[in-house]
Amino acid sequence: MESARSLAQCRILLRNCHRCRLMQSNIRVARCIYSKTGVWTPRLTNEARLEIEEYWRPNIQRHDAEKAQEAKAPTCEKTKFYALCMFPYPSGNLHLGHVRVYTLSDVMARYQQARGKAVIHPMGWDAFGLPAENAAMERNVRPKDWTYSNIKRMKQQLQNLGLSFDWSREVATCDPEYYKWTQWIFLKMYEKGLAFQKKGLVNWDPVDMTVLADEQIDDQGRSWRSGAVVEQKYLTQWFLRTTAFSESLLDGLNEVDSSLWRDIIKLQKNWISECKGHRVDFRISQQVKLLHCTLIFQQRRNMMPSIELFILFCQYYKSSSSSSSSSSSSSSSSSSSSRSRSRRRRRRSHIIQLNDWLISRQRYWGTPIPMIHCGSCGAVPVPYDSLPVKLPDVDQLIRKGGRSPLADNQTWLHTTCPQCGGAAKRETDTMDTFVDSTWYFLRYLDSTNQHMAFDPNLAKKYMPVDLYIGGKEHAVLHLYFARFVNHFLHSLGLLPGREPFRNLLTQGMVNGRSYRVKATGRYIPVDQVDLSGKKPVERETGAELITEFEKMSKSKYNGVDPQDVLREFGIDSTRLCILSNVSPHSDRNWSNDVYKGVLTWQGKVWTLISNFRQQQGSVSEVSPASESCGLATQDLAQWDRNIDDIRNHIINNLFVSSNRFTFPLLTWEIPFFSYRAPRQKVPADVSRESRAYERALADLVVMVSPMAPHFSSELWAGLRSCAKHDSHDW
Repeated sequence: MESARSLAQCRILLRNCHRCRLMQSNIRVARCIYSKTGVWTPRLTNEARLEIEEYWRPNIQRHDAEKAQEAKAPTCEKTKFYALCMFPYPSGNLHLGHVRVYTLSDVMARYQQARGKAVIHPMGWDAFGLPAENAAMERNVRPKDWTYSNIKRMKQQLQNLGLSFDWSREVATCDPEYYKWTQWIFLKMYEKGLAFQKKGLVNWDPVDMTVLADEQIDDQGRSWRSGAVVEQKYLTQWFLRTTAFSESLLDGLNEVDSSLWRDIIKLQKNWISECKGHRVDFRISQQVKLLHCTLIFQQRRNMMPSIELFILFCQYYKSSSSSSSSSSSSSSSSSSSSRSRSRRRRRRSHIIQLNDWLISRQRYWGTPIPMIHCGSCGAVPVPYDSLPVKLPDVDQLIRKGGRSPLADNQTWLHTTCPQCGGAAKRETDTMDTFVDSTWYFLRYLDSTNQHMAFDPNLAKKYMPVDLYIGGKEHAVLHLYFARFVNHFLHSLGLLPGREPFRNLLTQGMVNGRSYRVKATGRYIPVDQVDLSGKKPVERETGAELITEFEKMSKSKYNGVDPQDVLREFGIDSTRLCILSNVSPHSDRNWSNDVYKGVLTWQGKVWTLISNFRQQQGSVSEVSPASESCGLATQDLAQWDRNIDDIRNHIINNLFVSSNRFTFPLLTWEIPFFSYRAPRQKVPADVSRESRAYERALADLVVMVSPMAPHFSSELWAGLRSCAKHDSHDW
């Protein structure tokens, strides 16, 4: 049964491969490069590779734009495939991690397009956040100017990578037309009692001078971004009641593909934890220096230790808030307080799971929280027709010791109450940037809609995302928050399903080679390393070095600028390096040595096509296939059957491996296919006259095209000019 199913899938893939229009549409708009000189270069040089990419880039970009518009057309009846990669923060320059994730998504987008699907492959910018604000203060520029200049530069870098992104869907979270709808979602949550404000003990980053959610602190109690030791403060903050959807979020994990989500399901379940039980919040007398106390009753045998944990957790802060206050519980001795600290450290992750999402940030560059504070009416939501609450333009940002910069803009701050019309003030906190990224994949579907966040009919047509690609470091926080918002919008009837992502591919990091002095641990750049001996040493001192692959970092001098390798080796060779040898799930140790094998492989495929062209002779001299070639018809038929068997086997494996996202198999099978026939010593007259051989070469080029679109376009041009059979729609 499984074999029959695989064979059927193979046949479907073959039919769709024959319909592939990438190279064919390019041929119709321009002649191939060798037509400039009238000669097909028999040897693929580095200069030729770069020239090929320069020539074909605008043609492929035009083709990609046409395909994107076809997929958006209301009349399009093709099966959809939504390929989504996590959008980047616009830092100004791409790094190799970006190149890896976007190459993976682009390969899958082009592959699904070749199979005849309507592919949605958008791109945008996670543009709010502390880095832009800090960079603006350091350079004395406005965060808006800094951010948009970076977006312009990075967009050009992405376009130069030959990626098939649909730029007509582009969004930036700092655009008022985007964050207007982030504010709209917040107000909908406020209506449902899911957005609320309370005073409580919060985590304070003394470097970035803002509040952090528990989830943004590592096991050492340090900020996830600045690395500073987090302090504790009592502040009034805004929260989203994520715990209200805990059971729904837990149940939703049964709807995803466990073979692809794999350990991510376990991470999410551990984060959400057990949902059965009751939560009781107590108001504490003002005589006690506590703001609140929570008891959790669980349906477990160890219920009492759990309760004790939270009582002690509260008492610890009570005793630390006022040395003169006495405990109202027999367990509030100093030894109990020490035990509570220890337990709090050991079971910190468990406590986090029971907390709601703290979204207040005391910074400027973020989505303003659409609330107004009135002395008579209290906290009042901004009316929907007054959205967006725009950030005011500022000429300069100065740190105010944790005070939100918005509080200093008196013109923006003071307003009128929507309920009573009296004097009021705007909320000066902005939202955690994780809020902005919880729904961007929905806005992509309807990015220019001025009347709603997205059209529910489009969401019904295109959701869920078929493949979501990003770093595993985002598989807990971002994924959890995005699922929460999606579950909420589903509860409003705006989405067809609870879960936003059908399949998830978490790619590993790209590591660079670092050199560290063994005696001191000091990192040095590679130009200070002497590599002439058996072991690397520091050139100046001769000190022994420790060499290893680590996450790329400026402080470790092991970063690689993608622009450097692209200038030297080209786009397609770099894409093939990204895909080869290592599973997408695993970390890749980057070295230019990888290019040796890739360049050799490209050269052999080029030679394969060159030899075929040489055997066929010039276009005008190609003899009809019906003419005798001195080979018995029976022998030619047997060769055709053998070649077809190899071809079918490889394409079937390609189909299976691509659907499982095991790209190393994909890149391994193609060279196997390329050289299997030569190793069997296919006679020249067979390769010249065999319909199966010509079709196999054409299918080889089609299979290469998702990974190396420029290279394959030129190969297709070379084949097309001397093809003599109708196996493809040349």
